[in-house]
Amino acid sequence: MITTLFVALATITVLSFFGLYVFICLYVYNDAKINSDKPVLWLLITIFTPNLFGFLIYMLVGRSKDRKPVKKFRVPAIISAAVLVVTTVILTASV
Repeated sequence: MITTLFVALATITVLSFFGLYVFICLYVYNDAKINSDKPVLWLLITIFTPNLFGFLIYMLVGRSKDRKPVKKFRVPAIISAAVLVVTTVILTASV
């Protein structure tokens, strides 16, 4: 039996994962505008590479040597990640 709480937690988990993914894509694009020559290319690599490998590839290879950090999306991404972890733990414990 699926309870209303389970459906609500599952919905929050999916939405927070999607939100975290969007924040990562926005971070890569804005950071690449400052620290790379091809921000659209790095955005597409981040979007279409599974399991956030595109983000890792960009952080290791795509940034220039004289990096300037982008702090614009740090707090929303941390909040979205925290909600994702909490709801995933609760869902896992309830199953």
